[in-house]
Amino acid sequence: MRLSDRFEIAGGSVIGRDHLLYNKPNQDAYYYEVRDNIIAGVVCDGCGSTPYSQVGSSLASKMIIKKIIDIYKKNPNEKLILESCKNQLIDNLFFIAKQMSNNYLMAIRDYFLFTIVGFLILYDRCLIFTIGDGIFSLNGEYTILTANGNAPAYISYNFYDKKFFEEDFVRQFTNFTIQAESSIDEVESLLIGTDGVSDIIQNKEYELPQKKEKIGDISQFWTNDLLFKKPDALNKRLHLINQSGELIDWENKKVNRLSGCLRDDTTLIVIRKKKTDSTLNG
Repeated sequence: MRLSDRFEIAGGSVIGRDHLLYNKPNQDAYYYEVRDNIIAGVVCDGCGSTPYSQVGSSLASKMIIKKIIDIYKKNPNEKLILESCKNQLIDNLFFIAKQMSNNYLMAIRDYFLFTIVGFLILYDRCLIFTIGDGIFSLNGEYTILTANGNAPAYISYNFYDKKFFEEDFVRQFTNFTIQAESSIDEVESLLIGTDGVSDIIQNKEYELPQKKEKIGDISQFWTNDLLFKKPDALNKRLHLINQSGELIDWENKKVNRLSGCLRDDTTLIVIRKKKTDSTLNG
């Protein structure tokens, strides 16, 4: 059976409350491709303290997946795919930065600092890989990857002299870290996200403005059938979660003004096994 017949996928992104407050753009990006024999997706989170990191995250998210697809055609070994993808990405970023500025390290700093959380599904295997912080979930068990001092590893640190970094930190950006592996037959659901997704987890009891409902558990993203029916459904859900508004407290005769609860840009891709006829019929 083709992978495209076994799984369904959705993705979305919303700008964070703090980014709106300080007139900053959404610095996250995501991209995925579904082929008959390979499915790959990635989310990238641009460094918030640099001016144009959304450029790097947007460019890299597409480059990573395109490279994975192209490399897979020549060699379907998942470990070699990631190693080759990393090397090609570094080479390409170096070339672009050199074209942008005589001081290529300044271009790297301003444009190309971003984290990476991705997944790769082949005919028999599934794996989740990262450089930097973020979140992932496999079959409902989620893991939040944090960074000391909110200073995650970036793949572009490979352009700097490694003597400026601690040895353990160097290992975090010189290669993709494989966070989880599974047989494809065991995969029921998978989610990858930028670190902003943790706000959804922490604020699941938050009541949505103008709605008589709470944000809800993160599991909604792989259990809610509606999010897979339209291409922009998940995106709309994220925007609803981060919507500002007013909530009338009739009992205490006051108006509570609520702001979006997602401080940081929030981006995710979710994939799940398609329901069979027997599943749909109960």
